[in-house]
Amino acid sequence: MNLNGPALDGSVDPVKQIAAMTHHHVGAVRLAIYWTTAQPFAGSPPSFGAYDPIVLAAARRGMTVLPAVFYTPAWAAEDPNAIQSPPKNDADYGRFLTALVARYGPDGTLWSDNPTVPKRPIRAWGVWNEPDLKPFFKPATAWPARYVKLLHAAHDALKAADPGCRVVLAGLPQASWKELAKLYDAGAKPYFDVADVHPYTAKPSNVIKIVRLFRKVMVNHGDASKSAYVSEFTWSSAYHLKGVHQYGWEQSEHGQALRVKEILPKLAAVRRAYKLLGIYWYTWISPPSGTDSFDYSGLLRLTKSGKIVAKPALSAWTSTVARLER
Repeated sequence: MNLNGPALDGSVDPVKQIAAMTHHHVGAVRLAIYWTTAQPFAGSPPSFGAYDPIVLAAARRGMTVLPAVFYTPAWAAEDPNAIQSPPKNDADYGRFLTALVARYGPDGTLWSDNPTVPKRPIRAWGVWNEPDLKPFFKPATAWPARYVKLLHAAHDALKAADPGCRVVLAGLPQASWKELAKLYDAGAKPYFDVADVHPYTAKPSNVIKIVRLFRKVMVNHGDASKSAYVSEFTWSSAYHLKGVHQYGWEQSEHGQALRVKEILPKLAAVRRAYKLLGIYWYTWISPPSGTDSFDYSGLLRLTKSGKIVAKPALSAWTSTVARLER
């Protein structure tokens, strides 16, 4: 399950939300870690206070955490006015990743600081998010080559800090198989252990088609042995809302629930054939309102009065995952 939005902006308590997730058969959390939040000032050590409670809460519940680490603080950016900018020195990003491993990895200080919490170190690290989209990655040069340069630095830093960790390629949306081919052409192959696909589309059957096409590119480039995540997939319930940006796959709340029921068995059926390590719904809880379709993708929604309301998709998720769990 992706955990962001109200769960990270202070609107709701993320620790309570992680506890609630376990009652709905959620076993893993994907967490956006913003470099901008953790290290906003040059020369200062990173501060992980925003993320420690979430990682600890997940560990207490026996859940794994998959971070996606992105957004550059102004002091480190090629373009100080854009958090989507790549760093001017990729080694700065590498040092931030090293600090994350030192906090949350196998010998992380989080575990020595909290000896009563079951130790569940983070061993997989997502290097950025959707770098083919300018809202997430905005280099001055062609994005595939620039991302591979950043990925190379991240790989070397992570493997030096934890040789047994998995370096996860940034999740790729839209025509993800074509974007993946561009990364292979730019030299990405040696620098990641796990690929990542975001198959956003109108039909559940096309989710499987996208994953198959994505997998085919991996095989064709000699990476048949590597696994993949589906670290984001969803259907928004914004179909009837005027003024909300539409992507073409929006549903009513009822339609969202129907697609949850349909897609989960389909993904479960191909998980071995396509070497899927995990699938992550986007997202757990939505804000009261928003201008983008993704603002209505949660299984729950927060009302303007601060009440948390379960959408029909939550029940669909819970019952379907319960049937598939074993």
